[in-house]
Amino acid sequence: MHRGARLVNAHFLEMMKRKEFDGFLSGFHLHRFEKGSTVCEPGGADDAVFIVVSGRLRAYLSCEGREFTLALLEQGAMFSTHTRAIVEASSYAELMVADTAVFQEKLARYPQFAGVMIGILAEFLGSAFTIIESLVFHDVRQRLAELLVAAVETDGAARTSDGVTVSLGLNTEDLGQLIGASRQTTSQLINDFIRQGLIEKTGGRSFLVKDLPGLKAACGDGEG
Repeated sequence: MHRGARLVNAHFLEMMKRKEFDGFLSGFHLHRFEKGSTVCEPGGADDAVFIVVSGRLRAYLSCEGREFTLALLEQGAMFSTHTRAIVEASSYAELMVADTAVFQEKLARYPQFAGVMIGILAEFLGSAFTIIESLVFHDVRQRLAELLVAAVETDGAARTSDGVTVSLGLNTEDLGQLIGASRQTTSQLINDFIRQGLIEKTGGRSFLVKDLPGLKAACGDGEG
């Protein structure tokens, strides 16, 4: 998965099962969101922290009719409602939500959790800087190539003589949101990469990366 557009900490929920964290989730309440519904947005009245129990959320900024995805929040990810980001449910999602004041009390009671929080914040900050850099200096073709290369390097599986299979779990519209392009443009770019022999669709939401060096070269190609 694109290193600049995913915020996953699946081990967090497992940590909550450890004895030293008994009672941490007391004060959190389960909230359910249907696909497409808004979890929070700038200027909202909520001041809370939430943990993703299931599903996927998208945190993004909206400016002059354009949307810039900051992160995909999946199981185990933690986020806040009082950022400048809009958070929307990309699928049916379940969240454990607590007021910020309650969460602050939890941090004071469980100081060993501070290290986990620092890691989460560092990951998101790194994600934000990567996305800003990509949006400023790279065009959409480069951003799609970067996404696919990062997917090979982080999530690649089934390496064969033909290439590396990556399962992004994203449809064309989702991919477009990650690279800041329309669905039509994203589809055209994917077809271009297929014609060039760089990738091949393998069904569903997976690709076979056939020419990784060529795809890496496309990351630095200035063509728009």
